[in-house]
Amino acid sequence: FGWAYAAISNPSQVRKSYERVRSNPSKSIEKGDTKVTYQPKDLGNPKFIQEFKEGKCDTMADAWNWAVARYTEKKLFGSRDILGEEDEVQTNGKIFRKLELGDYRWMNYEEADSLA
Repeated sequence: FGWAYAAISNPSQVRKSYERVRSNPSKSIEKGDTKVTYQPKDLGNPKFIQEFKEGKCDTMADAWNWAVARYTEKKLFGSRDILGEEDEVQTNGKIFRKLELGDYRWMNYEEADSLA
């Protein structure tokens, strides 16, 4: 089974994606620094970025409204009810708490917007 997953998922491509540098520190990091500001690298101009820029989102509220208009019926927040708990004692003596969870309940962008 493991070889089939590896053949399908192409882990080397996944690894390359994680290794790609997406941002750099705005200045060199020195010993004793307590904060670092990173500047994003230019990732090109994919269609999604073009559409976002065309939306003229100047504030977070503008960005939220753009996302709600674009993804109205898409799932946004998911939650599950806790139906029960079970404590399992491990061989090292530690207690591991297992949760029995219900099905996911989803809220879409429009529903979240109505609550905001």
